[in-house]
Parts: sequence; structure tokens; C-alpha cells
Amino acid sequence: MKRALLIVLVIVAVIASALLVAIVLRHEEQREQQWHAHEILNEAKVAVSQLKSLEGDAFFSQSVERDGHKERSNTRFHMKMLKSDGESVLRIDFKDYEYESDAERDAHERMRVLLQNASLFDYGSECYVFTPKISEEQITTFSTRNALFRYKFIPLVEPLHIVSLFDLASNASYRGIVNISVGNETVKAHEISYELSYPAITFAERAELRTFISAENFLPLRTELSAIYKHNGENTRIKLCFGFLSYKVNTNLSRKDFRIAEGLRVITRD
Repeated sequence: MKRALLIVLVIVAVIASALLVAIVLRHEEQREQQWHAHEILNEAKVAVSQLKSLEGDAFFSQSVERDGHKERSNTRFHMKMLKSDGESVLRIDFKDYEYESDAERDAHERMRVLLQNASLFDYGSECYVFTPKISEEQITTFSTRNALFRYKFIPLVEPLHIVSLFDLASNASYRGIVNISVGNETVKAHEISYELSYPAITFAERAELRTFISAENFLPLRTELSAIYKHNGENTRIKLCFGFLSYKVNTNLSRKDFRIAEGLRVITRD
């Protein structure tokens, strides 16, 4: 009897030890994944900061669902970034705005008209938006924000902006190297998952993100976001996706392409 009891105790001890080792190894694996994730995120920040110039085509899509109603839109744009004397300027030329809507068609149609042939000039703390379909004689300026949606009145996130929020990322995890499509090309990218909350996210309590960072040059190629906005017992599901369709780095860009046309009346919005 005593011998049988001793055998049982030994077996229990072995199982407990094995479980403890598994827990420790899993914990160490998670810590290594988090460390590697932040290492890749930091590499991306450095890669973007060291860019001299960039030109490419990009997209921003969003999907909002609530009470069975669905709103979807997709914005395509051409972007140019030029860095000079340590300061970068960004120009975005809007190409297309498409939408599907159950209830907010008027709002989407106004945005579609607003963005026709429109251009945005981002100078850091402030930006200017030229909307010729509204007026060819004026340009609107407003301050930028340190949040995912950098531009107050334009529903858009350009691909490089996400690196400015990496320091606010929590629960980061490295998912490995995957193949993703950038336009017609298939490229290898590091997949990093993480979470963002306020002040980076202003439309939900928190958001879950995945950013795909080039395995070749560490530029952020595509980011996917999902979040739930809760209000008065109702849930609104939000999904965003933005990234490059094509791009070239360190190209020869002219400074004059980033200058606002002379003679325009400047309208300031808070």
C-alpha cells in the first residue's frame, strides 16, 4: 500500500514538474515574441526616419457595421514624401473614392465630390487641403493630431504614419514572416500584432492591429485594424485597412511639388 502511494506521489510530482516546465517555457516564448516584436517595430521606425524620399500609390479602406447596417469605403491616392534638413513634407493626391452604404449615402457622396482631384500637403504640425471641386480659389488649413486619424476632416491614414504610434503599442507579438501582396507583387513581411488605445485611438476603447513590415527594408507595407465602439448598449464594429499598392524609395523628387500654389485664399479651421 505504501509502495503504491509512493508511486502515485512520484507520478504526480513528475506531472507537476512537467507542467511547470511547460508554463515557464511558454512564458519565455511569449517574452521572446514580445521582445522580437518590439525589435521589429523599432527597426520600422528607424527605416522610415532614414528615408530621404518616397513615392507610391496607396489605399485606405474602412468598414463600419451596426444594427445590420453596413458602410464601406475605399480611398486610393498617390503620395510623395520628401525629407530636407531633417524635416519631412508629405503630399497626397486623391485618385478615387468608392463606397457602399445602407444609410449614409449623402455623406459618402459629399466626401466623394470633396476628394475629386483634391490634394493634401502635410507639413508636420499643420496641413493644407486643396479641394478644387469645392473652390479653385481657396485652400483649407488645420492642425494635425498625434492619433491614428491624423487629419481631422479627412477619413484617411497613410501607410507610413503608423510608425509614429509604435511607442504606444501594447501586447505586441511577433507572428513570423508571411507573404503579402503589394499591388501585383508578392513580398515577404514580418507580421506583428499589437493593441492601441487612447490617445492613439479616439473612436473606441482599444483596437487590435496587425502591421506587415517589409522583410527587405522594414517599411510598413500594410496595416489591418479591428475595434468595437460601444455606446448605449449598441456595438459598432469597425475595420480599417491601409497600405501600399506600389512604392519607390529615395527617388528624385522636386521641392516645388510640395509648395502650395500662390494666390489661394487660406481658410483656417480648428
